[in-house]
Amino acid sequence: MTTNAVYKCADKDCGITFRFCSKCCGIAAGAQAVICKTCWYKHGQICSYCNVKVGQHDMKKRRSCRECHSNLFCGQCEAPPPSVVKIRTCTSCANAALWCSAHSTEQQLASCLCLAHFDSNECHYCYIKGSTYTWEACSTPGCDKIVRSCETCKARFCDGQLLCDPCWSLAGATCIACKTTPTRTERE
Repeated sequence: MTTNAVYKCADKDCGITFRFCSKCCGIAAGAQAVICKTCWYKHGQICSYCNVKVGQHDMKKRRSCRECHSNLFCGQCEAPPPSVVKIRTCTSCANAALWCSAHSTEQQLASCLCLAHFDSNECHYCYIKGSTYTWEACSTPGCDKIVRSCETCKARFCDGQLLCDPCWSLAGATCIACKTTPTRTERE
């Protein structure tokens, strides 16, 4: 069954008009410029969402790369975000915040967090689980992200400057105490 929306291929040499079936209509939700299947193959099968990595062929993946699929699509129903939903960024990282109203509670949607940060009960820095952690604002001027931290890790910041993941990466991803030693990227 096709949808009522008619799309014109954005490739300047093509211009064919087409409709997506109801299973594939999510391609249009994330795409900057919708192109037909023939042109998608011709242009290297680039992800319709980030326009950088190679997209996947499976119909459920809707031409998305693995990273975009895991970041944007609902983890339960695998639906892409509808074009009418404005995707918000998680207030703690660069991933998409929860958006699927069918599989997220009102509290999850209102939190503006991704599932990993909403379900997290561990410190953002040491990954030790606990319930006495607090959410703190990132100290980078102009950044509106928040960080979940324990008292021990807060004390390790010699200058008291807590950083969210994106700001910490931009600052060189160094040790939070000495600010010079490169950190490991995996948990122990």
